[in-house]
Amino acid sequence: MTPNLAMGNDTWYDTSKTPDNVFGTAVKSSSGPINFSWVSMNETTSFYAFFYIKAIEPLLDGEKRTLLIHLDDQILTHLAVLEYLKPVVLTNPQTQPIKGKINHSFSISSTSNNDVPPILSAFEIYHSKFFDLPVTDPLDVDAIVEIKQIYKITENW
Repeated sequence: MTPNLAMGNDTWYDTSKTPDNVFGTAVKSSSGPINFSWVSMNETTSFYAFFYIKAIEPLLDGEKRTLLIHLDDQILTHLAVLEYLKPVVLTNPQTQPIKGKINHSFSISSTSNNDVPPILSAFEIYHSKFFDLPVTDPLDVDAIVEIKQIYKITENW
């Protein structure tokens, strides 16, 4: 993972594809960061993490909510000031899965100039699975291509 990722890169995701009920609730810490950890099978296992965040309670005038997310002791991203009821989805970059350790963790904390505790609506952790063999047997592909040629089929099925 690359530390100190900028906010303008691919760690931000389109929230329009996220079901509304994901952002309907949130947990906030009363004293300190929100922490979670998990154990992978080995150091080569790859993961992708998604963090869903929405400030569902209005702040008082002058208050702001800014977050810092650490993933395996590296900074995933700094969040700008969260806007009330505006959802945000963050992840590790697609090109850089989480791997290289057995014990993994994330922490969401308030920045030093923050007025309110950290908040999290939901998170997902996906295990990447790699298959040694192609999904389709090459002989099956050859047979389908040959059938299409013999019967002069131009459409795909």
